[in-house]
Amino acid sequence: MYLADYHVHSRISPDASASMQEMAEAAIRLGFQEICFTDHVEPIRFGSTEPRGAYDWDPMIAEFRAARTAVGDRITLRLGAELGDAVWGIRRMESMLAEAPPLDFLIGSIHTLSEKMEGRDLYFLTPRDEQEARDCLADYLGQVRKLAEWGRFQVLGHLTLPLRYLNENRGMHVS
Repeated sequence: MYLADYHVHSRISPDASASMQEMAEAAIRLGFQEICFTDHVEPIRFGSTEPRGAYDWDPMIAEFRAARTAVGDRITLRLGAELGDAVWGIRRMESMLAEAPPLDFLIGSIHTLSEKMEGRDLYFLTPRDEQEARDCLADYLGQVRKLAEWGRFQVLGHLTLPLRYLNENRGMHVS
């Protein structure tokens, strides 16, 4: 069996803390043959809908090179990005990608609801009842559709993310 993971965040992302080298070493210990680092690259600041400026690719490139040097040919390492919430700034995202190093894989994902829903972060979503939860899910799927229509990625990421947060974190039973 060939084990690979193409949705891996390192300390370059605000929601992770391990270096790419540490993650590569862990993947080797677990028997993986390949991983792709897909840290967050977003047109808005993490945890808000405030526009961000240019993306600084240098820390990601430096981490990746250090990891590659450290693990050699014991595992195949690839570099990608998770393009989160691109619909909040397609032009900014396009500019960020124009400045990007060569990337092996791109994930498109949604983490926040639309302006109509005040850009609420899915992780902190606390609907009052099932109807509001369903309204939030409909809004989320609308954001996913906009993202899919843009289409500058290979795969849509974690499509059931709001269900995980609503059901596992909030104790709801929404399908």
